[in-house]
Amino acid sequence: SLNALLPVFGKRQLREITVRAVEDYKAMRVKERSPRTVNIELSCLRHIFNKAILWGYAKENPVRGVRFFREALPPPRFLKQDEIQRLVNACTAIAEKYAQCRYLRQIVMTALHTGLRKSNILNLSWDQVDLKARRITVPTTKNHDPHTVPIDDALFEEFKNLPTRFKGGYVFSDDGARGNVRKSFASALKIAGIENFRFHDLRHTFASYLAMSGNNLRTVQDLLGHKSITMTLRYAHLSEEHLAEAVSKM
Repeated sequence: SLNALLPVFGKRQLREITVRAVEDYKAMRVKERSPRTVNIELSCLRHIFNKAILWGYAKENPVRGVRFFREALPPPRFLKQDEIQRLVNACTAIAEKYAQCRYLRQIVMTALHTGLRKSNILNLSWDQVDLKARRITVPTTKNHDPHTVPIDDALFEEFKNLPTRFKGGYVFSDDGARGNVRKSFASALKIAGIENFRFHDLRHTFASYLAMSGNNLRTVQDLLGHKSITMTLRYAHLSEEHLAEAVSKM
């Protein structure tokens, strides 16, 4: 973002960067880049001014007076039932073959059954897991708020069979060193024959099946930990399709 902002604003005094100047930048930049990219750059500039105000270099933030572009959220990418089974089987095979990937299956199952983000899963510690109450409580999420999700029967079986000698430490790490599952997950996708899929799409898979199971969007929002319903609305069409199917069966 700075590579785009500095050629335009880098040599200006803060007082010279007005709402009109930012609007001109927005109009010029959208001819070259997507609205989403321009919004990210404007967010960067807004953050710079927030810091300038905090540090006493500026009194107002001109970006606050600029309306961002409305972004169309892409449809969620989620796995079909047979793809889920193939992926879990592939994760199991890799975990059995490579010691450093021993928890890959449980990591993927946690994502599929809770919708937690990868960072929350890799940083998951035993003090955040309550097997008796069957719930996981993440103290800090992307929104800086605590978030609690239930542990269903399938995930309970996965957690119940994990080694107990590591309790007090990280759930998916023997030595407290939280690794990255990028390479092992990519290998599992290749074995399962799944293309165009990211680890974060496991979160979309969780949410999509919630919507298709007839849960209202507020429930989906709460389970995902979304502050705003806006992000949850991308699953609305799945919920609507389920309702239409339910009515057609009457």
